[in-house]
Amino acid sequence: MKTPARQLFLGAIVAIFFALTFAALADEPQAPAAAPADKAEPAKQDEPADKPGLRRLDAPAAEPAAKPAEAEAADAKAAEPADAATPPPADQAETADEAKPGEPAAPAAPEPAKAPGRKGHKYHSYGYLKNEQSGNARVCIFGNSNLAKDEKADAVVSVIGSSTSDGTVSDTVVSILGSSTSNGDAGGAVVSILGNTRVNSGHVGDASVAVLGNNYVNGEVGDAVVAVLGNIELGPKANVGDVICVGGTVKRDPSAVVRGQVQNVAVGTALGGMHDFEWFHAWVEHCLAYGRLLAFAPHLGWAWTIAIVALLFYVLLALIFHGGVDKCVTTLERRPGMSILTTILTILLTPIVIILLCVTVVGVAVVPFVAIGLFIAKIFGKVVVLAWLGRRVLALTNGSRNPFPTVLSALVGGLIVLLLYTVPVLGMIVYQAVGLLGLGVVVLTLAQANKRKQAAPIPLVPPTPSVHGAAVVPPVV
Repeated sequence: MKTPARQLFLGAIVAIFFALTFAALADEPQAPAAAPADKAEPAKQDEPADKPGLRRLDAPAAEPAAKPAEAEAADAKAAEPADAATPPPADQAETADEAKPGEPAAPAAPEPAKAPGRKGHKYHSYGYLKNEQSGNARVCIFGNSNLAKDEKADAVVSVIGSSTSDGTVSDTVVSILGSSTSNGDAGGAVVSILGNTRVNSGHVGDASVAVLGNNYVNGEVGDAVVAVLGNIELGPKANVGDVICVGGTVKRDPSAVVRGQVQNVAVGTALGGMHDFEWFHAWVEHCLAYGRLLAFAPHLGWAWTIAIVALLFYVLLALIFHGGVDKCVTTLERRPGMSILTTILTILLTPIVIILLCVTVVGVAVVPFVAIGLFIAKIFGKVVVLAWLGRRVLALTNGSRNPFPTVLSALVGGLIVLLLYTVPVLGMIVYQAVGLLGLGVVVLTLAQANKRKQAAPIPLVPPTPSVHGAAVVPPVV
């Protein structure tokens, strides 16, 4: 495989950053907009009642209009004569009874009860519904996150793992290098990066998204259903907004309801049967998610083909440049510690050398040649490491230290490395170690050859004796 694993891991780290950001936003409490009724300040009562989003729910809406009517009624009663035959109202009579001396005062009228079920909802005009279990987020790194049927959570997030929600999620269900499955209700979105997304039932408030994966929906989705380099399938109970599919196909059940538009952007139609990217999904699911390059799984024949072709290419290089490969293998066998140290120094000093070359005008033109030289040295170094590994294994089989043919050693070492590529986590480490160690061995061998060339003594020619200034020429037999 020629795909650099460092770029893939960099993309995974960026995706992890966004996933943790979504989880942090899900846990952030809402700022209160108005104080409760029992702690209201007089200054806040003068605010207009029609101010959007800031009206307290426990304040009665008809209170401002009722006060002027009571004031007018009080003025009218005050204007009546004292000897009027009309009896006082019942409330005034009770007030008069309370004023009689020697009798206990009547208890004050209780305040009207507050409307239940509004605790924590400060902005009723926006219709915001917050889960009561604030801060209950399920986050798992290098594993799977599961939410049971009767449980509630703010978010379900998995990094290098899958997320499954059977309960109620107030925010999002996210998985990176894994699949997201929602069987209950989700207030936000259901997202999978380098994995598949499935909404088997329930309601999703936002969108259902799959990046480099397939998207299956058999429930209600408030917004769009999106698949980037993947397929979309809508079940019979699907009720969605827009359908956007990039680089895949859309399969829709006749009973499925699509409230918006269906946009299908074709990518890679010239690849024949590979335009559905199932081959890449299989490699991500079975190889990249486990930190390896190869695996014994369906739809991975293309990966094994590339690996075998690369091995044959390395064997061909060992056949053509067997002399140079033997010298480098000898350097690795005699000076393994120095080879590892040279590898570390080469990795650390290469960026510095390139930056120094870019500073000068002449050095800018040399940078491409330096990069090409390092690339060729790395490929040749892989051949050296494969030949060294194969020679070691062949020597153990018959207990002999006699050197074997370089081609046979490279072939045996390459087969062993291919098997190591299938081991989780170790596969990526072996892939990087073979290339970097080979580069260090080649650099060390070139440095030693240059040093021996400079230290070689220059042969001195003895002076020819002469008699009276004339050279003596030996007789010719």
